Amino acid sequence: MKEIFKTVLFELRKATVLLLLLLTVLGQSMYAQVGEQVKFENLTREDGVSGSEIRNVIQDDQGRILFGTRFNGVNVYDGYDIEVYTNNPNDPHSLAGDPAFSVYKDRQGIIWVSTLGAGLSKFNSETESFTTYRHNPDDPTSIWDDSVQFTFEDKDGNFWVAAANGLDKMDRETGVFTHFSFDPDEPVAPSNQNIKIFYQDGEGSLWLGLRRGGLRRIDPDTGQVLEAYIHDPDDPLSISDNNVYAIVKTIPVLFGSVPGRGLISLTGKPESFHTFRPNLIIRLV
Repeated sequence: MKEIFKTVLFELRKATVLLLLLLTVLGQSMYAQVGEQVKFENLTREDGVSGSEIRNVIQDDQGRILFGTRFNGVNVYDGYDIEVYTNNPNDPHSLAGDPAFSVYKDRQGIIWVSTLGAGLSKFNSETESFTTYRHNPDDPTSIWDDSVQFTFEDKDGNFWVAAANGLDKMDRETGVFTHFSFDPDEPVAPSNQNIKIFYQDGEGSLWLGLRRGGLRRIDPDTGQVLEAYIHDPDDPLSISDNNVYAIVKTIPVLFGSVPGRGLISLTGKPESFHTFRPNLIIRLV
């Protein structure tokens, strides 16, 4: 275990040094180009922003900035003006719902909006309209649930939809959804669990970080759970907490962040976890 710990410390120190060097070079480059301190311009409600709580920000193929808000739809900023898209109950081609939890652009340049309780909306930038996919209890090929967390396209072009306590693989040509449970033993995962992060490693494995559900490794071809990592209070080498909000891999270690518990690393065969508390991380920096 000491050797594993030394290896992890070495990788962290190396990554820290590389990051500091990169930041130094970028900082010098930016200063040389602009000749002055970088300045930020704020966009507020006075500029047309519809909500103050922004969920995420992306850029489309036209160069526009799109950001979803928690309660006030999607905003599109072209550098001059802000266009706001919200739900209109009388217009079936409007945004599905105003709580826009995630805005995502796939490799085809299509924009997908994940909404809370209203389904998944696909944005057509030419017609400025939306096509929405909602759960239909009479159609087993419809989306798993109308509360959609976010979407993700893997390296093989598979399109994944994290919806409530389930996982879908969507065929974007037909609109057919194939359902998977991220609970290895049950066809439906517990209702208090949902996916917070997708990550695909270099070997193609798909990792899911869950709220209250730990860490999963799934087969991207079948959607089946290959490994499930859950906190075990009797096992000091188990994952330290069941809330995993971020995942990144550096050879040969997989790192994840656990709110309030610091940084965890997964390494070795058989797999074991090692926890780095916040005070340790600060000393390494």
